[in-house]
Amino acid sequence: MEQPSPGALPTVHTTVSEFRFKEYERLSLTLSLIITCLGPLLTFVQDLLLNPHLAGLSLRIGLCSMGILGLYPLALGLALSRRLIQAIAILSPSIVVCMDLLLRADQPGDVTRSIVLLLYLIAYARILALPFGLPVTISSIAMLLLIPLALMVSGLLPGLSAVRILIPLIPMALMMFLLELLLTRNLHETHRQRKQLEDMAIQDPLTGLNNRRYFVLSASEHLRIAARSGRPLCILMVDLDHFKRINDTFGHATGDQVIRLTSDVLRHELRASDVLARFGGEEFIACLPDTEQAAAMVAAERIRSNLEKSALQGPQGADSILRVTASIGIAAAGAGTDTLEMLIERADRALYESKRGGRNRVTCAA
Repeated sequence: MEQPSPGALPTVHTTVSEFRFKEYERLSLTLSLIITCLGPLLTFVQDLLLNPHLAGLSLRIGLCSMGILGLYPLALGLALSRRLIQAIAILSPSIVVCMDLLLRADQPGDVTRSIVLLLYLIAYARILALPFGLPVTISSIAMLLLIPLALMVSGLLPGLSAVRILIPLIPMALMMFLLELLLTRNLHETHRQRKQLEDMAIQDPLTGLNNRRYFVLSASEHLRIAARSGRPLCILMVDLDHFKRINDTFGHATGDQVIRLTSDVLRHELRASDVLARFGGEEFIACLPDTEQAAAMVAAERIRSNLEKSALQGPQGADSILRVTASIGIAAAGAGTDTLEMLIERADRALYESKRGGRNRVTCAA
């Protein structure tokens, strides 16, 4: 049987930041590629039509801008480190505005054009911050506002007025900040809802254990790793004894209590690295990676013993004490030759050997 790849495994435990990055990575990449090419081109066309004498300078600035702004989609497309992409997202719009203002400093002052450039780059900085959130948004927009002010204070841009630039820019920056807050709140809610749906897709609602679908995906991957590395692996199957009689005698509500009791015992006795699932009805299954058959036998015997010692009060009150037992079957993986279906079938046969042998016992497959 072809084994699923790790990517087929559910990603229930993804953090909000990881979820955000994956959610907006493609959108941010697409928009940044468009604006990287379109923004400088439109600026060049504007200068070509309104200020033909600046067309050559505008073309040079445009090409440099495309090179600088193109660093972000390049870094994102190459899947470079997050910290490097964040740094590029914060600094690249600021470098472009600094370069543009300095290169045009000796030209006739056009405050309107400078404001349009800053508005465009603030919006662009917001797009670059999509996968990262509020810290990058604030940092990039702050850099864009501070650089023109620093250049004016230093006397490099004598034709610009701080008041005339900041009056339209501050509301724009505040709007971007509010958009980020709304987007973050919506993203948290979306992540919460998606996590709930993913949990429902892979969890048994009665016990909270993994369901059969998740077990097959996860155990198949563990088996693939075990076959490749030569590590041991065991499959353990647990079936409650006389469960139909419990349901018929005490009712389905008591039967559900027995199922939950068994799942609690299994959770307590197995390791966090083991893959435990409710396989169906009163049957449970576990994949024990890095476990020899002898160690699996010890764990199974511990489960059987603790389950036998557990007492459940029946519906008739204190005089009605219900004792629960289970039969267990174990199958150990061979030297890379077993599929998961073969292992489960062998564990199932060992389980029914335990049933035929008198129940409440553990049997290992030959």
